[in-house]
Parts: sequence; C-alpha cells; structure tokens
Amino acid sequence: MSIPAFLLAALLAAAASPKPGATPAAAPRKGGCEVRVNNRTSYRVLVHFDGVYWGWVSPQHSFAFTGLSRGTVIAYGTTQFAEFFWGPQPLKCEGTASWDVTL
Repeated sequence: MSIPAFLLAALLAAAASPKPGATPAAAPRKGGCEVRVNNRTSYRVLVHFDGVYWGWVSPQHSFAFTGLSRGTVIAYGTTQFAEFFWGPQPLKCEGTASWDVTL
C-alpha cells in the first residue's frame, strides 16, 4: 500500500469515528461551501475532500470547488504519480475557505 493510499485510509477511518458533540453523519448540513485551492507548485495537484476525489488544480493556478458541505472539511492533495502529497488538512468552511498548496 503506497503512502498516499495509507493516509487516505487513515483519513477515512478518522472521519468515520464519532466525535463527542458531532452531528450524525447522516444529518445533512445546511447550505453549501466553496473551497478555493491555490496551487503554488509546479505540479498538477489532485484534490480530495473528505476522502473523495474532486478534481485537480493546474500548476501555479487556483480553482474554486463548490458544493461541499458546510463545517469542517478534510482536504488532501497529491501529485499524479504520488511524488508529493499534502494534508490531511482540516478546513473550517462556513461559506468559503481557501487552501494554499506549496512545496
């Protein structure tokens, strides 16, 4: 198992474990959220939120991912061939949030 896959598995396991005072996973969160990913690297970054692949951000570009649930979102990024990876990075998203990916 590669390191990025191992980290994603750990992320999913941590997200699945109940936390004191947390709302049940089945309870929908009101509204939506937008996360702007600022890729400050020379690599294409593949982006995952809460263990789900959402797309990529080209080198030296930004992209806004919309439609995420409000609340804490766990962000994770990797290069196409897993040379580098970022996260897991918790982001508090109450409407908008941003994540700078740098080397």
